[in-house]
Amino acid sequence: MKEKILFFLKHFEEIIAGILFLSMVIIINVEVFNRYFLLSPGAYSEEIAKYLFIWSVFFAMVYAVKENGHIITDVIPDRTPVHIQKLIDITSILIFIAFSIFMIYHGIVYTIKMYQFERLSEAMGAPLYYFCVSVPIGFSLVLLRLFQQLIKKIKVYSPSQKHI
Repeated sequence: MKEKILFFLKHFEEIIAGILFLSMVIIINVEVFNRYFLLSPGAYSEEIAKYLFIWSVFFAMVYAVKENGHIITDVIPDRTPVHIQKLIDITSILIFIAFSIFMIYHGIVYTIKMYQFERLSEAMGAPLYYFCVSVPIGFSLVLLRLFQQLIKKIKVYSPSQKHI
């Protein structure tokens, strides 16, 4: 049981993103079947799929940061001395941290506005803050992974470590 919990925690982002994306694909396929074969389109499927996609993108973003798979420019670091590469690496993480904090703050402000104005989604009539909260939650998880990346980089680049 402990191994299953540890596995889930280690692969949390990719499991959630995969489940959300798979759910979205299933809903879209069922809607296509209903619309073209049963001639009975659903009222909510497009909206549900849109919100599942939004949430899956944020969890996939967290996974990309965890795996250090986000888009970076390799041309400049590859053509610079090692100490400059280290500086670029850490600076880029710090800039991403600042951007994540910015997005968390503005995501919270926007979510609060959606809550206060009691805005509802068009088809389902669900409160929009359920979907808007994906921004601060997603970037909070990104921030956690960025701090983990920063700690790893600092350990790797510390003077006590031997470099190849």
